[in-house]
Amino acid sequence: MKTTDSCEELDDLVRIDLIPTDGSVMTIPFAVQYIAQLKGRYPNQSPLPNGSCKFADALLTLAVADSSEADALLTDKTKLTAAPSREAAGEVFTHTLECPIYRGYQAITGKLAAISGRDFFIVATCYDGRQYLSYTLPNTSQLNWKRSQTPFAEGTVTVTVKAMSTLILLDT
Repeated sequence: MKTTDSCEELDDLVRIDLIPTDGSVMTIPFAVQYIAQLKGRYPNQSPLPNGSCKFADALLTLAVADSSEADALLTDKTKLTAAPSREAAGEVFTHTLECPIYRGYQAITGKLAAISGRDFFIVATCYDGRQYLSYTLPNTSQLNWKRSQTPFAEGTVTVTVKAMSTLILLDT
């Protein structure tokens, strides 16, 4: 049995997309362990290369730069980690995303009802353009929004999902 000694962490994130699992097409089942790489990008390329994952439209988009696609703006202190733990299903990774938000409180609040109770993937885009996928197990997606009391931030989005793999590199 393969085990992982430590957690994986990304902290150079410039964009986060929460994508519903329904409407997305993945090339490998979610129960396969230790997936390192999958073909695909978000948003989907046109035309889609053979054997690529196809993602549905994002439920929520957080970015460091203001654009028409971004629902809210996140700070450079955003972090995504994948930590292993031993469970009945074997080694399961808990992916935790911490996103301090400095603009977009109303947009996030307005979308919480549509996201609540739905399973979603996390696609994290790094500064250098690399994208990583949190390939969520069914019924493990959780999103929490906490409003801040500090004058320089509006709040923090915290997302937790469980997966059979650590962060998966998306590659074309």
